[in-house]
Amino acid sequence: MEVYAAQLCSVIAQTSGNAESELSDFLLDFNPKPAKLKPKNHGAAIIGAIAGRKIIKLGQGKKRGD
Repeated sequence: MEVYAAQLCSVIAQTSGNAESELSDFLLDFNPKPAKLKPKNHGAAIIGAIAGRKIIKLGQGKKRGD
C-alpha cells in the first residue's frame, strides 16, 4: 500500500509542475541518515543574510576605541 500511495503522490507532483520529483521522494524512510551537526554560528549567519544586517551576539558588543 505504501508504494501505491507513493506512486500516486509522485504522479500528482509531476503533473503539478514538479517534473524532478522521483518515487523515492515519497517513500517512507524508517532508517534516516543522521543529520550533520552545524556550527553554532550557522544560524546567526542565515538570519543575518535574511535581515541584511550583521547579528551581534549578546556580550560581544562593539569594541570602543577609548
